[in-house]
Amino acid sequence: MNDIFKDLQSLVGGRVASGMESIEVISSGIPSFDKMLGIGGIPRGRLVEFFGPESSGKTTMAKKICAEVHKNGGTVAWIDSEGAFDPVWAVKFGMDLDKTLLISDFGCGEEAYQLICLTIGKVDLIVTDSIAKFQPKVLRDRDREKYPKIGAAGAMNSLGLGDVFNGATFKVSGRKGPVITPKLRATKTALIFTNHIRDKIGVSWGDSFDTPGGHVLKHDASIRVGFRVKQQSRERDSEGNPIQILIGSKTKKNKLAPPLRESEFWLNFDGKIGTDLSLIVMGIEKEILEVKGAWIVGDELPKKMRRKEVEEYLESEAGSKLKERILEG
Repeated sequence: MNDIFKDLQSLVGGRVASGMESIEVISSGIPSFDKMLGIGGIPRGRLVEFFGPESSGKTTMAKKICAEVHKNGGTVAWIDSEGAFDPVWAVKFGMDLDKTLLISDFGCGEEAYQLICLTIGKVDLIVTDSIAKFQPKVLRDRDREKYPKIGAAGAMNSLGLGDVFNGATFKVSGRKGPVITPKLRATKTALIFTNHIRDKIGVSWGDSFDTPGGHVLKHDASIRVGFRVKQQSRERDSEGNPIQILIGSKTKKNKLAPPLRESEFWLNFDGKIGTDLSLIVMGIEKEILEVKGAWIVGDELPKKMRRKEVEEYLESEAGSKLKERILEG
């Protein structure tokens, strides 16, 4: 083995490692989400994709992870391709704007990938929101004399929709994506891409949804997490609007732990993720807590309680021992 290692090192330099390195992670601050990932958080030096429909918690989860980085003294780069970054909402979830590099003024997808390459190694975490808005340069600078029409309907040609740009977005990811992953591993920088979902064309059976950006992002990502809204809270504010929603997440791909694991957590619109609900779910799974109708009971609970009461109890000093037992059990 030593001879092989020396030969390989002489060929490719320091890119060969003789042993397995442990993977460093960034916690999300939500126990059930970290447990679902299987390694305790988002891996450093890897690419992670969050995808799902609109208003399903992708960006909010990314902001929550940024807040955890800031708590540990780290820095974050936020590449805002959608132009929708809300600093007020970010601060509500614990982000420190003084430790956040916000980049939103770029012209095309190629420039966005260049910005990612420039920030790798300079910060602890890079969030790109979202890759679905990476407009290719060829589409931005299209010249109707240079690119012929496909001979479709005249209405499409009059709108400029007949230009031959098929697969332009996929090609950007295909060329730039593989360049990023080695740099992430070398610098231990974590990268999160948020992504949308779209309808597959001409599919009448099976899964009718896919994600923009082609297959390269799916291959490069070490973890892919799908998000969805499962239900609205029955609790309402003074105007009758729901005060929180239940977010469901599932690992569609995981190269670091078993995939197809699920997690649920409440997202409160006052800027809080109900981490204690995830503790309740974990406690039930470990048979430390038990659901009996609308009540939750357990040996370490002072009495039978409703969900909200259990959340408040786990937040209190009296419930600290139960919280530790759930996390360690």
